[in-house]
Amino acid sequence: MVTNVERVTILRPLRHHTRGAEPKREKERAMSDASFKPDDSAGDSHAPLSLAPLAAARPTVEPAVVLHVRTSRGGGGEAERNIMRLAASGVAPYLRQIVVILHAPDDSGIEILLADARRIGCPILTVPRRGPLDTVAARTLLQLCRQSRAALWHAHDSQASLLGVMLRSLWPMKLVTTVHALHEGGGSLRQRVRHASDKICLPRCDRVIAASPAIREQCIDLSVADGQLSCIPFGIDLDSFKRTHSIRAARVELGVWPEAVVMGVASPFTEEKGVDRAIRTFAQLLPRYSNLELHLVGDGPQYDALKQLAVELGVAAKVYFWGSQPTPQRWYEFFDLALVPGQDENFAAPVLEAMAMEVPAAATRVGGADVLLKDGRCGVLLDPRRPETWADEIAPLIVSEDRRRELGRRARARAEKHFGLTRRAEKIVAIYDELLSIAPQKIDLSWRRAA
Repeated sequence: MVTNVERVTILRPLRHHTRGAEPKREKERAMSDASFKPDDSAGDSHAPLSLAPLAAARPTVEPAVVLHVRTSRGGGGEAERNIMRLAASGVAPYLRQIVVILHAPDDSGIEILLADARRIGCPILTVPRRGPLDTVAARTLLQLCRQSRAALWHAHDSQASLLGVMLRSLWPMKLVTTVHALHEGGGSLRQRVRHASDKICLPRCDRVIAASPAIREQCIDLSVADGQLSCIPFGIDLDSFKRTHSIRAARVELGVWPEAVVMGVASPFTEEKGVDRAIRTFAQLLPRYSNLELHLVGDGPQYDALKQLAVELGVAAKVYFWGSQPTPQRWYEFFDLALVPGQDENFAAPVLEAMAMEVPAAATRVGGADVLLKDGRCGVLLDPRRPETWADEIAPLIVSEDRRRELGRRARARAEKHFGLTRRAEKIVAIYDELLSIAPQKIDLSWRRAA
């Protein structure tokens, strides 16, 4: 585990310096203090990023630097926290793993991710980015690669993968990409762009980690060589996501009506998460089941629109907004079922969270949900293109408490058997070792003990 002291020493944040820039609002200024920026001011008093923990204790062999890069917004979610846990897992103390989050400049949710990183003890840098064509962000990332002497870039989404392909022509490093889902060539403009990006980038990676056998086959269809592919399933911290209260006790603690049947959504409020579709499905179900409630745990750019939608559909009195929660486990504990309505997910993290918390999930077939739920044997799978059918598919879970409990037990058992975070971390580190030709037992770690 990387200590907090080491995190601060290694990753001293740099302030933002842009020639001729207008003064920032207070929120943006506070965010920039935690962001990595190129130091282009000769007279600046802030030193550039240094990855040497202590000058007095130098390793015989420099630890290889691994950058975990992900595009995030709205405070992220369990996918980002799992990346942080991987970097801070301690599975490979001879590697120096740093999480790099790309985010919109005005995204206040980045503060949530920084708090998560402090709690987990993970080295983290944030890079503001104004879209895929932001050359300033690209130069910033190149400087980061050079200053940290990055040996490996691990991309955790399509945009990060594209940036890695571009930057390694300017800085020699290995490139690994994790693929949680692939997008078809049709569909929305966003999906078509992602498909084109995957088709360009994935064959150029040194290793592609597919989250399921089905995704592995899709990667082969995109001309990724068999020798480039590894299949490693999702992972979650099973010690952190573990039920500690009964449903009734959790409701008493948080003031939720004990007799209600609670549908819950734990997700950022962004378009691709489809939270509006959860509200519409709830509106279809409420006339049938008067004791039904919908509880939304999250925040994001669609917050106001979602509240207005609940009013327009006449269900506002039964829809509860809890805001973003850094530890959503307490809220999962009072859910009777978790609805995961995403329409364009890279990774169905809420499905895995619900499974670990013994909460049955009704989830769309995106982001690998079909693999997690074992094709419906540990939950309910929904067609993302036919939300009008969801109410009828969810109804059997609402009326049968025994069915909910059985699916919850199956889901937890499956998570324990196949989706533990430590097991996944060990497999990923083995790939790093292979690509970097590292023999862990030969690395001198005396510098870490001295630090």
